[in-house]
Amino acid sequence: MPNIKQHLLRLDEIVDNVYLPAFTDGHICSADERLLLSLPVKKGGLAIIIFSRVADFEFANSRVATQQLVENIKNQDSTRPMDSEQYKTSRRNIIKAREEQNSTILQQLREKMNPEQLRANDLSKMKGASSWLTTLPLKSENFTLNKREFYDGISLRYRWTLKYLPSVCPCGKNFDVDHAMSCMKGGFVYRRHDDVRDLFANLLKDVCYDVQVEPHLQSLTGEVLTSRANSSDEARLDVSGRGFWQRGQRAFFDVRVFNPFAKSHLNRKLDSVFTSNENEKKRQYNQRVIDIEHGSFSPLVFTPYGGNGREAEHFISELSSKLAEKKQLEYSVVMHWLRAKLSFNLLRSAVLCLRGSRTIKQEVNSDISNVQISNAIGRIE
Repeated sequence: MPNIKQHLLRLDEIVDNVYLPAFTDGHICSADERLLLSLPVKKGGLAIIIFSRVADFEFANSRVATQQLVENIKNQDSTRPMDSEQYKTSRRNIIKAREEQNSTILQQLREKMNPEQLRANDLSKMKGASSWLTTLPLKSENFTLNKREFYDGISLRYRWTLKYLPSVCPCGKNFDVDHAMSCMKGGFVYRRHDDVRDLFANLLKDVCYDVQVEPHLQSLTGEVLTSRANSSDEARLDVSGRGFWQRGQRAFFDVRVFNPFAKSHLNRKLDSVFTSNENEKKRQYNQRVIDIEHGSFSPLVFTPYGGNGREAEHFISELSSKLAEKKQLEYSVVMHWLRAKLSFNLLRSAVLCLRGSRTIKQEVNSDISNVQISNAIGRIE
């Protein structure tokens, strides 16, 4: 309908003051934040449109899309065929206009963002990083989140302040989101790594043989490696399997989940940070795997907020292709499923790092052998 912009202001007010705070744990969005949330998920938003803002634009699009139908109705001509090519052209133009409008809005918003917000937006736009928001909540696939996990997921996505966090970590340092993602106390960082490793290990068993978790590398017997290579006799990688890249060849994979908001990473381009983490792994293991194991090595680099490096993207694509072929499913279906699995896995691990208790468990003396002595002492006192 034309000229309904003013009538939609009340609806936008309810969305801003009631609906959004209900699932953002009470967060009141600024004007720029609200505009960001109105963008598509692939651009870092939540696709919660501002109705009064898009009313006129979408009305014009509706007029263009239904032009042929309107003319037929006016002429009372039910026999005149629709020009499918004209309709497809109109539809493409509408999609293009929306894309250009959203890109312009995002660019304007990015000019106002601080470095952390820019990094958060870059992460949310990466492939698969937003799958936890766009996937149907299937309980059978564990594609569900409880209320606290969802609140925290939204806050992490936009670098909003999280509620109910301790001020000091049991390790003695100030507790915040970035510290939680790196603190080794409690073992949650290791568990985050192991969850990703185990996911890929289980899937590799469907498409490879001789799959091993944490396989030891062969000891050196006089071979000379570069100075940065890992030459320890105890060296091992996360997963290996035969026949993944080449028939009969053993492929080794090593997982790394790093914090992209660390001070050493924040002022660098995100692609560069992924590449440097991959290259560090390669310097440690690539030569040893090729020369001694006669295999291949692939570093799989991720962040707790979603997103992955180039090597991991190649691995995910190949793994999806092999799974689709074996299970006789569409490649796109398997790829979406795998990205969703990984997205939920990383999000839950990030929330665990935030909410998990790092305090040392106090042992309770439950030895009943001295109960009579203790009772006697208690009575004397």
